[in-house]
Amino acid sequence: MELVRRLNGFLRYLGLRRSSYWDKPALLDEWLESPLKAMVVRLYCISSMAARQSHQAATQSASYQSDLLIHAGDLTQGGTAAEIQAQLDWLDTLPHTHKVLISGNHDRYFDIKTRHDEDTLTHARLDFKRIHYLERKSVTLSFKGQRRLNIFGAPDIIGPTGTSSTNAFQYDAGHHPWREAVPRNTDVLITHGPPRHHLDLNLGCSGLLRDGWRVKPKLHVFGHIHCSRGTQSVFWDSCQLGYENFLSRKMRGPLLGHGS
Repeated sequence: MELVRRLNGFLRYLGLRRSSYWDKPALLDEWLESPLKAMVVRLYCISSMAARQSHQAATQSASYQSDLLIHAGDLTQGGTAAEIQAQLDWLDTLPHTHKVLISGNHDRYFDIKTRHDEDTLTHARLDFKRIHYLERKSVTLSFKGQRRLNIFGAPDIIGPTGTSSTNAFQYDAGHHPWREAVPRNTDVLITHGPPRHHLDLNLGCSGLLRDGWRVKPKLHVFGHIHCSRGTQSVFWDSCQLGYENFLSRKMRGPLLGHGS
């Protein structure tokens, strides 16, 4: 075990393995977890990219305006009311017709259990101006051409719970809050944490994924996993379901018979 630890340290020093679980896996990390999984994920990403490019080509003649801005949380690092208000003031200056915001785990003011003492003692309040703040609730927005979107937002993420936690809106993975939590008529779903198997570094929530399948929103915007930023096309079909079921299996590594 000591030899393995030293070897992993050397590989991290060379940049061949990731230094933290929160970093994007290097190719060697993926191969050591499961060569088959590494191949399947790449094939899925290639097919998803091709489908997205095809959709973009079909709609490239349409004109789009910046009429909706969505912020999926972590406005600040410290999460005090003053820090958050500064960000709200800046967001309000942007030209978008509608602005929608949810909290992230760093935005501690929004969760009474993690709010800073100075904000609690001074009864600090926020001025949201023209920004829609969603905390497990929906808003219906109207746009030009009699278009309407139903948008649901929730801040909850997997993480350690209890009085010692300083991160907002965390829940234990085995007791998720997503059982039929998202309204059926949701067009746009905004969460801070990702669903399982999609841009999540294996840190996403399977409960959120299942509720997504129940609702099938047109768009799901999420954050939290910084180095997995990007976009991914999904189709709510048997191919996607098969891909997710495959990733849910216990993976076998090339050497030890299991992921490392």
